[in-house]
This record gives sequence, structure tokens and C-alpha cells, in this order.
Amino acid sequence: MARLLKPDEALAIAQRPIPPEDRKAIRSLYERSCFISASKIGEFSRDFRNPKERAAEMYKLLSPDLRDKIPLSDVEAVFGEHTSAESELFGDFPIKLKKWVLFCLPEHADRLADVAFAAFRLDDLKAVTVRLPSGRDAIIVNTSLLLYLWPLTSLFIDIYNAGLRNDDKLGFKSSLKTKTLLRLAKAYATNDVPKLPEILKDAAPLRTDIMTIQSYIPLIVALHEAGHLLLGHLTLMPSQLLNTAQPQPASVAHDLEYKADSFAVGRILHLDKQVSMDHSFNVLTACSVWFGFTDLVKYFRGPSTGSHPSSTNRWTNVRSAFVESMGTELYVKRFEHIMQGLNMEREWWELNA
Repeated sequence: MARLLKPDEALAIAQRPIPPEDRKAIRSLYERSCFISASKIGEFSRDFRNPKERAAEMYKLLSPDLRDKIPLSDVEAVFGEHTSAESELFGDFPIKLKKWVLFCLPEHADRLADVAFAAFRLDDLKAVTVRLPSGRDAIIVNTSLLLYLWPLTSLFIDIYNAGLRNDDKLGFKSSLKTKTLLRLAKAYATNDVPKLPEILKDAAPLRTDIMTIQSYIPLIVALHEAGHLLLGHLTLMPSQLLNTAQPQPASVAHDLEYKADSFAVGRILHLDKQVSMDHSFNVLTACSVWFGFTDLVKYFRGPSTGSHPSSTNRWTNVRSAFVESMGTELYVKRFEHIMQGLNMEREWWELNA
């Protein structure tokens, strides 16, 4: 087992400068992909001259008691910095994410040291791992979801707690939280960002106890991409974004995704020799939110021929890891109940919205 990196060691590696030719290649990729979705964001983006104004507008939507508990700087971290593509490209967020990945994978620090981490909006749910023209690798995290993580996670936990209060009998059709989560998924699926402030009013009050869970989601995504890289998948995953070759058959692509999921979940669950129930629960919640939301977004977008398997199958693939780490199926089954319930009610909601 490799020695765990100290935080300052991981940060020093994460802050290594990206060579100019790689920065240029990543910026070119950003210019070719980001503005596909940025052009659709429309009025909401133009209403605010900078990310801090956007964050201030979101802050106004919080109830007074939440404003006392949550500083504006925290809201800026979610709705401000993370949604400004120019500052994100090589900014604080990808550096922080690389630091976390190095901390989870200390034995691969040498291999990951020269991997460029960047973050910007991609017109999809996916992050990507790409081989740059220089021969070095890059992990690009899609920031379009970050705008939604706080309300999304808050709503999911509220629905979970409602099930506990009612012996796991969730009244999905009558739940405002469920309807709000479905509206949030549809807004993301259709790039209808201008509706976000209105949706957040129904999501309020946003929970203040889910920041740890929320931070796990981009980390799991980044570990998934690191898994592709470390498991040697890049030679089997030609990047359509870089126009390098035709994609692999679905069966091959799906197998690679399952392996990367197992890698990410396994590494984060066993980060410590003694995995605590709280840690396992947070990771379980993060995966449930991510897979559940992905299924809803795909539903609202309609049929597609993506390289990723269904979220249901991805969940089945990692399910045993959670049961093993928690020593019980109880929590796993509760989250499965929520995901199944959301999928059952989405069509009803569409007809009755």
C-alpha cells in the first residue's frame, strides 16, 4: 500500500504548470465544445455581468435562517466560480479536484502528476479523458452539472428522509420535493437554465448538511476518468471530441464504463482501512444522486445512442461494493426505492405537470 500523500504534497503536485502546448489544445477543445451549451443558456447568463452577481441572485433565494448559516462565499463557490468557464478552465476547482484524486490514488501519483486537469461546460452529462496531441493526457470535468448539485442533493436527501418518516412508503405524486427534483432534471436536460431561480424557490430551504455528499460527486466522476486512464482504456476509447477515430461497439464501451465505475467506487470506499458508516453512506448517496439524476435527464432528452450503459445497469455493477462496505442491504435498498420511484413517476408527472 502506497504511503498516503500529505495535503501539501498532493497540492504541490496538482499545482504543477500545464505545458503551453497542452493548454492550447485544451482551450481549443473548450472552444469547440463549451459554447454548444453556452449558446443555449441565453438570458440567464446575460443577465449577470460576472459570476459573483449570479451567486448574489441565488443567495437571495435562500430563506433568512439559511443565510445566517451559509456565508455568501459558499454560494459563490457553487454558483459563481464553478459556472464561469473562463476562470474554471485551469483555475482553482480543477486543481482542487486533482489534489483529491491524488490523495485517493497515492500509488499513482507519478503517473497522474503530468495529467492536465481542466473544467468547463460540456454539452453532455459526461466528463472526458483525452490524449492530447503532445501525447500527454487530460481529464476534463463537466461543470454544467455543478450549478445543480446543491439543490439536487438537498432534494434527494429530503425525499430519503420523508421515506424514513413514512416507513419507506413514499407518496411520490403528492410530494413537492419530488416534483421539484423532476423539474430540475428537465431544466438541465433541456438547457433551460433561466428556470433555475424559480425551481430553487420550491426547493428551499436548501439543506446545509449535505456539502460533504455534494463534494463526493465530482470526485467520483474524476476518479472514474482516472480509472479509464490507469486501466489502459484510452487506446480503446478514441475521443470523438478530438475526432481521432470511430467509437467502439456498445458492448465494448459499456464494459469499459463498468470497470471505471468499479474502480472509482472501490477506491473512494476503501480510502481508509476502516471505512466508517458515515463515509460509506455519503458515497452511496452521491452515487444514488448521480445515477438517479442521469436516468431522469436521459429520459427527458429522449432516446440516444451514447457510449454509456443505463444508470440502472451501472448501479447494479457497483451495488455489491456498498453492501460489503456497509455490512447491510438496508440503506442500499432504500436508495434503490427512491430511484425506482422517480423513474415510475416521471411519466405521470409529464402528463400532469
